[in-house]
Amino acid sequence: MAERYVGVLLGYESAVNPEPGVVRAPTADEQTRALERLARQLGGTVITTVTARQGRGLDRAAIAVVAAEQSAGLLMLSIDALRCDRHIDIKSLNELWALTGEIGLLIEDQHLTDDEAFEYYMIMVVSMNHVRTRDASPEWIAFVSNSAYS
Repeated sequence: MAERYVGVLLGYESAVNPEPGVVRAPTADEQTRALERLARQLGGTVITTVTARQGRGLDRAAIAVVAAEQSAGLLMLSIDALRCDRHIDIKSLNELWALTGEIGLLIEDQHLTDDEAFEYYMIMVVSMNHVRTRDASPEWIAFVSNSAYS
């Protein structure tokens, strides 16, 4: 029997992709096809998709769908699907891990299948959140704006 996955799409605020060098954001259809290809590579199928909003993450209704499907895992276009403002929502990431025990991240080329891999990935996420907090601080902005340092 094939593994059943829930796909998480990223609903971009505009068609302009925030990634340098990428002309436009991928459409929902393009994202779905990409996640379906990933599911096939993992021996499974995408049974349903939910959509996260850029900068707002997944809402409770989407997480409830993941819980109701009792899937083998979750396949996300990007960890940015869980980004709220400038930080990855660690609480939601932990909850999704507890619900599924398997998370695939297409853009980041990560496939988390055990607690050790998840814990290691969480260290990176916490570090990334810390750096994003630092980079938004007035002290950091003043430091990097000082011509003596740039």
